[in-house]
Order: sequence, then structure tokens, then C-alpha cells
Amino acid sequence: MAPAEVGRFFVGQDHIVGPGKMLRRAIEADRLFSSIIFFGPPGTGKTTLAQIIANHSSPFETISAVLAGVAELRAG
Repeated sequence: MAPAEVGRFFVGQDHIVGPGKMLRRAIEADRLFSSIIFFGPPGTGKTTLAQIIANHSSPFETISAVLAGVAELRAG
């Protein structure tokens, strides 16, 4: 997915991924942070945004906070 498509597929969180915002610029430049934690109520797009970022980024490993344990986190 091209970085320009972030705005097309992820609607409603302009304060986070709107044009010129820090996370949007990081996605477009493929210069993401070592880790990102999304926090919020259900249905706000946390998982969707994480999947968009993972599909665009080169080395990106997804870990579920529900299913992963300490061993999986240390192995990363």
C-alpha cells in the first residue's frame, strides 16, 4: 500500500494521520519508530492503522498484547 493511500483507507483520525502530522510523515518517509503503542476505546481504528503501517513498512513485526507473553517479547 502506498503511503499516499493512508488518507484514503484511514478516515476519521486527522489529528493523528492527517496531512503534515508526525505519524503521517513517518509513514510516508518509511522512517517509523522502534515501537508504537495505540491506546483507545474499541472501534477507533487502532488495529486498522497498525495493519496499514505494517503493510507499508519493511521490517515490521506484529505482536498481540493479548496472545503474546514475555518470551515472545524478549525473542523479538
